[in-house]
Amino acid sequence: TWERNKFLLFGICPYILRHMPKIEATQFPILEANEPIMAPTSIRITKGPSNQGYARLLGISDATSPQLHALVKAGLPFGAMEHLQDQLDPALINLPQVVHIPARTLQRRKVEGRLQPDESDRLLRFARILWKTIQLFDGNRHLAVGWLTSPVVGLGGICPLELAQSEPGTQEVEALIGRLQYGVFS
Repeated sequence: TWERNKFLLFGICPYILRHMPKIEATQFPILEANEPIMAPTSIRITKGPSNQGYARLLGISDATSPQLHALVKAGLPFGAMEHLQDQLDPALINLPQVVHIPARTLQRRKVEGRLQPDESDRLLRFARILWKTIQLFDGNRHLAVGWLTSPVVGLGGICPLELAQSEPGTQEVEALIGRLQYGVFS
């Protein structure tokens, strides 16, 4: 079947795409929220900014990338951190420690009601990794947190949570999550 699929993918598809008439977006039905599309890979596609689903972990709904950028530049509300911490087991993940906010600074931010832009960026980065990990484990937060806090062979025996405290480390963890989602041996 690979030969047939390879032919369809590399042989016929470019021909069809070149010779196919333009299709208007109005020819396809618009999906309602959480309405599944039956596909061979059983991926659920929903209406809305699905790539910003991690913002929901912070209590931010329906935010686009430019809106998230503006929020980070202004500093996320302190409630976003509290919202995320409420969803985590503090015995496993100490959120202020993960985003590098000392206890006294945390108290000041709570009084001010807003995080600084660099703190907001780190919090959003962690939310993104957590969201992708939760998706990897089909919505099971406990398994996701367990995986984040355990050494992983695919990362050289380093805990994903530890590695994700820098942008290059975050990219490596996201790459591993992507490989695991698609069944690529790591």
